[in-house]
This record gives sequence, C-alpha cells and structure tokens, in this order.
Amino acid sequence: MLRPRTLLTYDWIVPEQRGVQLDFTGYAGIEFGDAHRAIAQVGATWKQLYDDGLAKGHVVPFVPTVPLDFGIGDAVYGDAPFASYRGEFASHVNALRTISPFGHRARLGFEEVANNGTAYDLLHATVPLAAEFFIPVAVALRLEAKPAARKTLTYAYDDGSKLAVALDKLSRTSQTPTWVHVTDAVASKILRAAAVADPFAVQVSIGGTTSGMAAKEKAIDAAMAGFTSKNGEVPNPFDVPAAAYRKTADTVTRSLFVGEVRLPARSLGDFVAKTRAFGDQSAAKAGIYATLRATGTVSTFPFFAAPKDRSKVYDLSKGVRAIAAKTPGAAFTSRLAHLWEEETHFMRRMAFLRSLKLTIDTAHVAQPLVSP
Repeated sequence: MLRPRTLLTYDWIVPEQRGVQLDFTGYAGIEFGDAHRAIAQVGATWKQLYDDGLAKGHVVPFVPTVPLDFGIGDAVYGDAPFASYRGEFASHVNALRTISPFGHRARLGFEEVANNGTAYDLLHATVPLAAEFFIPVAVALRLEAKPAARKTLTYAYDDGSKLAVALDKLSRTSQTPTWVHVTDAVASKILRAAAVADPFAVQVSIGGTTSGMAAKEKAIDAAMAGFTSKNGEVPNPFDVPAAAYRKTADTVTRSLFVGEVRLPARSLGDFVAKTRAFGDQSAAKAGIYATLRATGTVSTFPFFAAPKDRSKVYDLSKGVRAIAAKTPGAAFTSRLAHLWEEETHFMRRMAFLRSLKLTIDTAHVAQPLVSP
C-alpha cells in the first residue's frame, strides 16, 4: 500500500493486515523530454513540476482545485484533485511506470504519445484503480508549450446566480483557457489574506501570442458578463513562489473537506447558497473551491471551519450529500457517499449491521455508530 504525500479529505487509508505501507516521498525526480513531455516520479510535488516546467519552456496544464502541496502520485493513489479546463488529470497522462505484484517492471501506455481511443487504451481504464493492481513509480505526462504571453484575469461577482450564468456561457464559447478557478469569499480570504474578498472570484488563465492576447481577453470578458470588477494584476494561487505556495497550503489544509461535488455550472450559485446555509446550521462556516470544465461541469470542493473528528466528518458529509441529491445533475463523489444512500437493499443491510453491532458491542466500544 502506498501512502499519499498529502490527503485532501479524512484519512481513509487502512493498511491491510500484515501489509506494508510504502512512502515514495523521496522518489521525486522529474525528466523533461522533447515535444513538451515529462516523466515525473510519484514523490515529486505538483509545484515542483509546475515551476521546473515553466523554467524549461513548458506549461503544466492541470492544477489542483484545492491548492495543497500534493505529490504527483497523489492523483493516482490519493485524492489530489488535478484538472485543467479541457479535461481531468488522466487525460494528460501518457503512461505509467509501475512495479507489478510479481516484482516485475510494467509499463502501461506509451510514454512518447497519447493512446486515447486505441486498442491499447488500458491505461485510462486503470488510472483510477492503478494502485490496486500495481505500484506506480512514475507518470509520463503531456505538457504544453509555454506561450509567448500569459495572463490571469480575475473577475469579481456579487451574486451567485450571475456567476453561474457567466461560467455556463464561457463553457459554451470556443475559448480554451488553461484553467478556470472559482472561490467564494471564505476561500478567497484564505488564498489572499491581505486583499478584500469579494463574494465570488473567478480567475481565468489564458495564454497566446502577444498580438492575440487582447482579442482573446475581449472574448472572455464578453462571456463573463455580469462581473462587478475585473483585474489583471491579482496573483493566482499557483504562480507564487514555492515557499509562499506551501505556506498557503498549510492554511488551506486546516479546513475540513468532505469530498467533491460535480454539478452543472448553471447550478453553482444555488449549491453554494445551500451549502453556506447548511454550514451555518451546523456551526461550521462553509466555503468552496471549484474549477470549470469545457463540458460545462463544475468540480466543487466544499469545506468547513470545523474540527476534523470522525463524527463531524460524517455529519457534514451527510449534509452535503443531501444538498447534492436535490441539485439537478449533481453527483457527490466522496468515499463516504455510499453511507448516505437510501436504496432499499442498502438500508436493509445497514439495519442488520446496526443490530449486529448493538448485539455484540453493548458497551459501545466501537465508535462512532454511523446512521444511514
């Protein structure tokens, strides 16, 4: 079993009986190749790959929705939420270097080229479960050429419904920013403590030729209509120096995260409002980090100012799942989500397990007792 460098949510890792837990933190080399490719060992941090790539003329297109100090391997055997505007982390993976259960070196995919849609595309079927079948030791990644000009546009919104309309409209245009990062006032204050936090902030990363940037910016401005202010000088969470990034990550990690909720961009405003109300009811102030996809889907990570004890994680997870269940098109992808399902047979199994637990553990030694 491999130990992630950084866990976003609760510590869900339970080592197998007589199992060995491996720490690959020190296995952190990065090789940059031709045609904007890199082979990153699983212990290398995302920030290391990002900064070294820029220095060598490459752009790492995927960023962590929640800016923690993740390792590259955390996206394979942890819960690092890497993604770009154009796709998920796996869509930027060419191959995996692994060790098989028999101790042999095994390579999945082709390191030099993508194999999406080919008969060899076992890779993307196994990336989500790779650590179950292999020990991943390195990831071959597709990067992009560093453009002549790069810019981060920051848009402020005072209303969640206006924000939702703008994000939905942007996803329907032909514009392809590198990434689109969304924060509410609580998250913005964590990332930029010295600045005044707007109710909502959207940062859009664009790149291109120097002469073409003005037209690209104008097109994105039109799609993002409804903003109260725009600024091209606000730093984004990812281009700061490594020490500053780690310092911010240390603050971000104090919050309690319960998992990811995916939903249509047009539903984001309503979802945030309900999550905030739920947080207030639970005496746990809520905030949100999110990123937009070209498909019109928003990947959101609600968080709460609450102690990270198990019962609180369960209560907040159950509440977020209830909100997601009432949001059209939403899906709660937390590892705890199955606990809150109300499917008949699942409820019957849970009732049996509860009765069994109460029978053999009358002293309530095993806690907490989870209620579906």
